[in-house]
Amino acid sequence: MSSILIVENQKLTAVALAKRVKALKHTIIGIVETGEAAIDFVRQKQVPDIIIMDIDLATKMTGIEAAQRIREDYLVGIIYLTKFTNMSDDEIALPLPYDFVEKPITNAKLNRALANMQKRLSERVSQPSLNLQKIALPDLKGIRFETYLHDILYVKADGQYCKVITTNGNAHLTIPLKTFMDKYPHADFMRVHKSYMVNTSKIEGVKSHQIFLPHFSDETYLSPKEKPPITIGREWRNDFYERFPHYRKGR
Repeated sequence: MSSILIVENQKLTAVALAKRVKALKHTIIGIVETGEAAIDFVRQKQVPDIIIMDIDLATKMTGIEAAQRIREDYLVGIIYLTKFTNMSDDEIALPLPYDFVEKPITNAKLNRALANMQKRLSERVSQPSLNLQKIALPDLKGIRFETYLHDILYVKADGQYCKVITTNGNAHLTIPLKTFMDKYPHADFMRVHKSYMVNTSKIEGVKSHQIFLPHFSDETYLSPKEKPPITIGREWRNDFYERFPHYRKGR
């Protein structure tokens, strides 16, 4: 089941919608009334799987504009609530996946849209084409560090920040590790320690519960302790070896 954020400026409508979503066994993580509040919620509190977004909101920012801002940094499915479903892709100007639920809302319409969105999000995360997605990361230096997802070797937690190590450079980000993983889901990314996420497609070997990754040219600011190998934490070992049983012999 999915985590859902509802963006609806009519309180009675929002409450009724939340009841319907809960009845379909999804989790409501928040209800907000404006596009600005939706952006703040996603950035500061929690990234939902899906946002149910009314297009017409109380402030000047429309639901479409809010969704565009959110989708600049987060892979979130958007389900629009609207009186009209004949809007073109040019009017939306938003990467897939998105969908519509035409008013008046029924359980059947809502269930169908949520089920389709779950499937589309799952397919998108697992697609190899995501390797070609270039992302701009919020570096502490005040610049946006650009990289491709497939070039990331690992990400290391650093308190409320994190360090992203790639094959062509490194970045010290203004977000924690968990937020990074929520924002940039990828089939090859896996948490292996409370302080580390690795790109499993880059693993060269595993021995004594240590992951060996390729060395790269730009390691200048890293201390020896921060360089590979990376130890697989006890809490994550069962999941890791179940996913990669061929590494068990190296334990």
